[in-house]
Amino acid sequence: MAPGKATVYCEFRLSDEDIDQIKQQTAVNGKIYFQKEIEIYDQNKQTIARVLRIIYIKDKKFIAADNEKPVKN
Repeated sequence: MAPGKATVYCEFRLSDEDIDQIKQQTAVNGKIYFQKEIEIYDQNKQTIARVLRIIYIKDKKFIAADNEKPVKN
């Protein structure tokens, strides 16, 4: 790895296995925090950094159920 001195890029891709895992977990739990490591690179495709992205994913079916709950003060 090296420091980025110009424009840097990254790609975030989900595999079919990632998508299946997300669907299975949201079907059971309604929501998940999905983690994925991505690489940040420069225009020469040299890796600048690796970061862990955590993405909150929620099934739409569970949003309505959450909105029906009374708000506690």
